[in-house]
Amino acid sequence: MTDGTDGTEGEREGIWDRLRRRKVVQWGIAYAAGAWGLLQGLQFVVDAFEWPNRVLKLGTVAALVGLPLVVAIAWFRGERGVQRVTRTELAVVTILFLLGGGLFWHYQRSTPATDPSGPAASSIESAATTPATDAGPSIAVLPFENRSAKEDDVFFVDGIHDDILTQLSKISALR
Repeated sequence: MTDGTDGTEGEREGIWDRLRRRKVVQWGIAYAAGAWGLLQGLQFVVDAFEWPNRVLKLGTVAALVGLPLVVAIAWFRGERGVQRVTRTELAVVTILFLLGGGLFWHYQRSTPATDPSGPAASSIESAATTPATDAGPSIAVLPFENRSAKEDDVFFVDGIHDDILTQLSKISALR
């Protein structure tokens, strides 16, 4: 060839030009950044709600599976030169979000609730429980201790105690 380009270099340049023109690389980078941020948020939620690590693994797999889908959509959209989201694409994204939400809901419901207070606290609670007829929530306010050097301040401590009891008695859900 007299123009200084051989066939393989022209093919590579043609593929790269097509990838740039269709914005596949930009979509891929944007998806990778968004997936990374989503996984960081998912890690926080998994830790906060004490979900099993398999939820995070499932999210990572879903993000990895989504990358080829995003690249294919970018290639297809770039070929058509479409700037607006079609109904089909919106339906696919909505279904994926619903499936993901359903999976998180399923894993949240399937994990057993753990008692953070442990077995010692539950034995203390069972010993100090009220009869089954009074199943409503209750609260106890113990008398305050006067830690002031002046004995004249005892009325203030008693007044605070009485005020707290009065305010709590106004809440009908408590006894």
